[in-house]
Amino acid sequence: MFLVSCWWADDSPAATGLIIQENEGFSIPTPSTWKTIPNEDLVIPKSGEIALAFRSESPKQWYINNIVILKKDNTAISPQAIIESGIQSLEKWIKWYKLISNNEVTFTDNQKGNIITYSWKYSSDTPETIYIQTARVCDDVGYYMTISLTEKLESYDRYEYILQNFNCK
Repeated sequence: MFLVSCWWADDSPAATGLIIQENEGFSIPTPSTWKTIPNEDLVIPKSGEIALAFRSESPKQWYINNIVILKKDNTAISPQAIIESGIQSLEKWIKWYKLISNNEVTFTDNQKGNIITYSWKYSSDTPETIYIQTARVCDDVGYYMTISLTEKLESYDRYEYILQNFNCK
C-alpha cells in the first residue's frame, strides 16, 4: 500500500515533477508521470521481495524507464558492501558492462552511502541500458534500489537525486 503526496518542499531543479511515494518502511520521490507496475508484469526476484516498482508510461528508445526497490529482512550486511559486491559481480559476469560513476553521497537522514551508475546491454544487438543503484538499511531491513533507463544523458543527477532522497521511516 502506498500513499502519494504531491507536496514537495525542495525547490531544486532535480525535484521538479516528482511526487513522494510512501509505504510502511520508507518514502521516495518518483517522477509524477510514472505509474505502479502491475504485479503480473513483475519478475519474481531470486531473493527478497519487491517493495516498490514504478515505470514511465511512454517508451524511450523502445524501453520503459523504471525504478524497482527490493526489500530483504534481517540484513546484517552494510549498504556499501552490497554495492561493492554488486560491482564485483557485474565486472565478473557481464560482458558489456561499463561503470560510469561510483559517487559517495549523504542521504537526507545524514547517512553516508554510494550511488553507482553503469551501462550494460544483453547482447551486441540490444540497446545499452543505464542503471543507477544504491542500497540502504532501515533498522534490520535492507533496500536495494535500481533505476533503469535508456536515455544517454550528460548527467544522471536527477535520478541520483531520487535515490538520495530515499527516507527510512
